[in-house]
Amino acid sequence: MASRTRRTEAEFTDLFRRMGARDAEDLARGEIEEDLGNLVRAGFVSQAWRQVPGSGDTALLERWMAASRKYDGDAAAVAACDRLLTSGANPEDLLAVIRAFMAEAVFGIAYLMDDPSFEDEVLAREVRWGFYEEDADMRPLRRIGGLHELVPALDPEPRR
Repeated sequence: MASRTRRTEAEFTDLFRRMGARDAEDLARGEIEEDLGNLVRAGFVSQAWRQVPGSGDTALLERWMAASRKYDGDAAAVAACDRLLTSGANPEDLLAVIRAFMAEAVFGIAYLMDDPSFEDEVLAREVRWGFYEEDADMRPLRRIGGLHELVPALDPEPRR
């Protein structure tokens, strides 16, 4: 198995800060002392958060609705947004609801990466997956778990 790049705590801290981690020093220390795979976990989670709109991005609704109309997107959802907005709903309130649902989806998908959670016993036994760190040649180095644990730490707009 290929080796991973060795970094100092300061280098890890810088990388975690670049990903938006509020507790970059703790994550770096955990990476050095316990080899938890925090860098890979934080990388995935920070990229997942990039799919979630910021609370002030009300133009997102307009862009999404325009694109959905142009490219035959979800007509029912576009119509529902139109009805809400024309009835006087505040676009920021609508975006807050959308963001909350998307944040739950980020957590759910991160959790799902560790645990398929099949209720069917046959499927639970036969269908397995995992999240792996790779080397520069895309060879798996190790399985990484606990992605969901970093979802709150990397939320660019922590919930209040």
